[in-house]
Amino acid sequence: MSRHRIGARTVILLTLVLALSAGAAAEKIKLQFLMWIDNANPGEVQQQQELIAKYTELYPDVEVELYYQGWSGYHDKLLAMAVAGIAPDVMAISRLHMPSFAAQGLIQPIDAWFAKESDEFKANIFETLSGTFNGRLYGIPIWGGPIVAEYNADLFDRAGLAQPLVLAQQGDWTWDVFVEAGKKITQDVNGDGIGDIFMHARLGTRAADWYIKVRSFGGEVITPDGKAATDVGALEKGLEFFASLAHEHHIAPVGSETSSFVSGTEAVYFTWISDVPVHYARSQGQFRFEITTPPKGPAGQFTIAGGVPLAISTNSRYPEEAYKFARWYAMESGHWRIRGMPTNLEELATGYRDYLLTMVSWPEAVLEAMSGSYSMEPGVGVHFNALNTAWNQSISALANGTMAPREAAIRIIESTKQILGQ
Repeated sequence: MSRHRIGARTVILLTLVLALSAGAAAEKIKLQFLMWIDNANPGEVQQQQELIAKYTELYPDVEVELYYQGWSGYHDKLLAMAVAGIAPDVMAISRLHMPSFAAQGLIQPIDAWFAKESDEFKANIFETLSGTFNGRLYGIPIWGGPIVAEYNADLFDRAGLAQPLVLAQQGDWTWDVFVEAGKKITQDVNGDGIGDIFMHARLGTRAADWYIKVRSFGGEVITPDGKAATDVGALEKGLEFFASLAHEHHIAPVGSETSSFVSGTEAVYFTWISDVPVHYARSQGQFRFEITTPPKGPAGQFTIAGGVPLAISTNSRYPEEAYKFARWYAMESGHWRIRGMPTNLEELATGYRDYLLTMVSWPEAVLEAMSGSYSMEPGVGVHFNALNTAWNQSISALANGTMAPREAAIRIIESTKQILGQ
């Protein structure tokens, strides 16, 4: 009798264990995914959710929950969550902030998983530089690409000038040509002494405005090994050209003058390729919209390029699954149809090229822009904010005409040395 009772108990216990095991096996892996979404595009939330739903169809045992907010305050909130140990499993982090998160141990390297990928897979990624910190990979970048020159082709036609894309294809698109074209395009239409149409945007502190000029004139602020540049003369030349666009050649607005590329009163605007579709839509067909490469300077052609790494939280319960999702989103999801540019080079040469052809006639400008030298914005790293705060003081004064190029060059180099502790 006792044996019978013990056997019955055993059967009951085994049944419970099997039931619990089955329930555990059926439990889904839950991942949280955070990104910023511009409030100006409210439809993107649903589009992103529909995209993520494709992943859960492919992998029914995984559930991915989308979290989002606008750009303003995004990284402050993310940092607070990460420090508190409640960061999402997968998060989009600006390459400008990523080194700080990595240095604090808030995100984890993905080298171990990435090393297992095929050579074909690795060769098909647009770039990984903006996901790298201290020689380790922390994320596969999305939404990336280079700075290109978008331009109003009608303004060049009216001035009887060659199209910049044709000049670029011939190797003749230079800053000297840019300036001469600007003198013919820039106009005071109503004769009130205030410019109405300009070649270039108002000078500012965007790296796309000043750093591209500095590098194409042979200048630098930080050397490749992370030290402050020492060639004041070379930096001065680039800054002098930058300032001359407004204060010598007057092909960029000064004082109360204004211009707007999408409104048709600015001939050329240097912008991320990922912003081109947005600007094209905002221009509303007022003019023929084209893109080309940044002009060449004495030191050749230079542009800025980079993406947004998808990083994995150090506290993720499912880091390998988080990596698999991030990898899929970056390389297989077709995220660029919602925003940005393909991370996948095959898509860049096929579907994305056809997509750009609906707006511009030379989509090859994207890769051609990177045929010369390129890098991320200067100072990307743990000192980025301090460096840019210091640099922007000199760049702003230079743009406003209240500081000479040489003084700006000296101040930039000296502040860089101080911040880097040299």
